[in-house]
Amino acid sequence: MSRLAIVIPFLGDTQRLEETLVSVLENRPPDSEVLVVLCRPYDNPYHLEDEVRFVPGPARPSWAGALNHGTAAARAVYIHALCCGATVTEGWAEPALHHFHEPTVAAVAPAIAESTLPERVLAGLYYDPRGAIRQCHVGPESRGFSSVPVAPHWAAAFYRKSAWEAAGPLAEEVGDQLAMLDFALTLAALGHRTVVEPRCVVRMSAGGVSSSAFRRACDAERFYWRWAGVSGPKKLASHARYVAADCLAGLADLSFFARLAGRLVGLAGWRTAGRQRRRIEDLKQACRLANASAPTQRLIPVRGNGSAGPASAGCPSPAGRPLRAAK
Repeated sequence: MSRLAIVIPFLGDTQRLEETLVSVLENRPPDSEVLVVLCRPYDNPYHLEDEVRFVPGPARPSWAGALNHGTAAARAVYIHALCCGATVTEGWAEPALHHFHEPTVAAVAPAIAESTLPERVLAGLYYDPRGAIRQCHVGPESRGFSSVPVAPHWAAAFYRKSAWEAAGPLAEEVGDQLAMLDFALTLAALGHRTVVEPRCVVRMSAGGVSSSAFRRACDAERFYWRWAGVSGPKKLASHARYVAADCLAGLADLSFFARLAGRLVGLAGWRTAGRQRRRIEDLKQACRLANASAPTQRLIPVRGNGSAGPASAGCPSPAGRPLRAAK
């Protein structure tokens, strides 16, 4: 078994895939394997079979589904999800992998530097029970969010595979852009942590996973109701105000009606609010049983009997590099 598996979902952009493969293979960490999950045909013109393992993708192509397939096929202790279009430098993975010496850490969010805005460094996502989903920046002028769960950005993330297997897979139904956040909240509910490592830098070219204003609004509304079932809809009035403000913000780019329609369609998610709560309870019970049968190899430090909602566990800001939420 390898130490690290680098999993790259391929959704059809050959140029971006090859850009990432060149970067990864030039700077490949020791004791690692590279997997490309093929959601679209790839001719493999450079005959990389000896260096890259090509894995068939899901029948219904999606970034989250491809990552699930790749992680299941990986033979490694840790997983590094990497999006096509991402580039890395020598030794980029080591600072992130170091965090896994702490048994409660299940995921590490690297810093994402955008090629078009190099001064804008992203450190993942945060979420609050109103339903607000924001990007976190790494910057010297930032304020920390020490009590808010942080999920890795979809462009790159590191996971402990045993924790992935205990809490996963990614929920494809929440959409590609929210799958990482959903998984981070699941890990937090089980007592695990996601940490940010600003010394692990992944550069991302423009493009990648994208969706329409309607789809983003619909996914966000469904996501709110999915997690309201875990923590309880304690901030329903705040959520309503937030949704109104979000829709009105669409007047600036003519997406008001698309956002409003997406939110209305996403309201159907309230019917499934209890499903996620039951799933979390089942996962906790499964982890307790696993821990009881192998007390010296605890998979997940499950919390007490009380429910753990989206705001109950957090990600500490990295020392010297505070986080702030992008507006």
